[in-house]
Amino acid sequence: MDLLSTIRKTGSRGGVNFSWDEVANSSRRENYLGHSLKAPVGRWQQGKDLNWYAKAGASAANTEETQEEREARERKEELRKIKEAEEDALARALGLPVKQRDTTGANAIEVTGKRQVGPTAGPDEAGETHGDDRERHGRDRSRRHRDGDRLERNARHRRRSRSGSRDRDREAGERRRHPSRSRGKEHRDRRVRSREREVRDEGHDRAHGSRKVSMMRQPAAIIFGGTRIGNRELFKPETSLESFLGVLRAHNVTTIDTAQAYGNSEATLGQVRAGERFTLDTKWSPPSWTETTPWASQARIIETADESIQRLGTPAGTFYLHKMDPLTPLAETLAGVNEAYRRRRFRRLGLSGFPPAAVAAAHEHCITHGYPPPAVYQGGYNPLSRDKEATLLPTLRRLGVAFHAFSPAAGGFLGKTPAQQASTTCAPYLREERYARALGRWNELAAAEGVGAAEMAYRWMAHHSALDGARGDALVIGASSPEQLEETLTGIAKGPLSEEACAGIQEIWETLRTS
Repeated sequence: MDLLSTIRKTGSRGGVNFSWDEVANSSRRENYLGHSLKAPVGRWQQGKDLNWYAKAGASAANTEETQEEREARERKEELRKIKEAEEDALARALGLPVKQRDTTGANAIEVTGKRQVGPTAGPDEAGETHGDDRERHGRDRSRRHRDGDRLERNARHRRRSRSGSRDRDREAGERRRHPSRSRGKEHRDRRVRSREREVRDEGHDRAHGSRKVSMMRQPAAIIFGGTRIGNRELFKPETSLESFLGVLRAHNVTTIDTAQAYGNSEATLGQVRAGERFTLDTKWSPPSWTETTPWASQARIIETADESIQRLGTPAGTFYLHKMDPLTPLAETLAGVNEAYRRRRFRRLGLSGFPPAAVAAAHEHCITHGYPPPAVYQGGYNPLSRDKEATLLPTLRRLGVAFHAFSPAAGGFLGKTPAQQASTTCAPYLREERYARALGRWNELAAAEGVGAAEMAYRWMAHHSALDGARGDALVIGASSPEQLEETLTGIAKGPLSEEACAGIQEIWETLRTS
């Protein structure tokens, strides 16, 4: 049975009644049915399939989509897209051809080729009419082969653009109606896209025998640690603070890290209006480091966030939880964090001092409740302390959390000489024999490389460590004077170390780890 005989004999197009017999006899049926019998109708009733024509006589009340039906359809469409994305990513990972899809809406179909419209010419007629064309096509065959991939990529790009525009319009409306639900959906979508990239990268690595790398490695960014700002003589506005800030600006360092626990640091940064020149990161800190009083309750988090922003004079770039509060449920703390985020007190949530399992738990709780998930983790990491490469970084990479490393020169230890290490000014545990041997070998390597001992630490951290600037990783550096800060930043800018230096640093770490 023909398609036209299965639907009503009369209908309407563009508000004008027409007969289906006219359609059957018309040489330009696409004006009635759209450009594909299976695709949505184009110019007049985009988004409706052929059943719409069969219901031309139905009332508007019978055809109007309810709110529940629309939400159900949108959920179904979202699940379909996720499933197709997973199938495509898996196919790429296995080296299989990826299906070309028409992603224009609920009537999406797999596209296997162009639909033929109209009769084809017979063999004799085709040979007589298109002889010249065959000769021309023979000459152009290689060009078409070269251009085929490019044209296909352009077609896929256009389809994705049209589909993406409709999705963005729909999601914008959803965000206006349900802000909290929309944030949760955005984070889930981000996780799906991240998983697609991981599957694709794993497939590429299996094919080429390389290690897993999701993006090209970039040097880690630089952040200035503001512990001393406002608390040491050279870091006050009336002395050399502006000199420090000038050096940072000259080297394109755009972020300063501070905390509620850093004495006058927040207030001093606000006093010199540093927020107009830099991104200011800060932290919720306990009033004391003894775990005797809860400090991260929902009310306290909101209250102290307001106080920090008032001191800084600007919203924070990243607002960290400085450590876990064992006396307050994590869910209560994160509820306060979300309220501070809703009030626009910061742009990103950070964690510090959380073990890997707690990082994962906090991330999952935020995703589940539509809160902003942790985006940054700050922790100690340097050439002599690399345990986090195995214990913490895998969790951060899986969750898409950046890593900001403080103490990249081991708190200044890697800038000392063996004689300085043996002095009483050095921490007792650093005067142990194994650290003395490590520092002696470190200074030998630096001398062979022709660089300072501290510079070698910073350059290894920026260019050779597990940090990846493409993932948002960064070094948090410090300095005791503007001159030292200039020297540190100039040294980092020199770039990577030699292979011999890197091999020696690896040897120092292996020896220290097993001793």
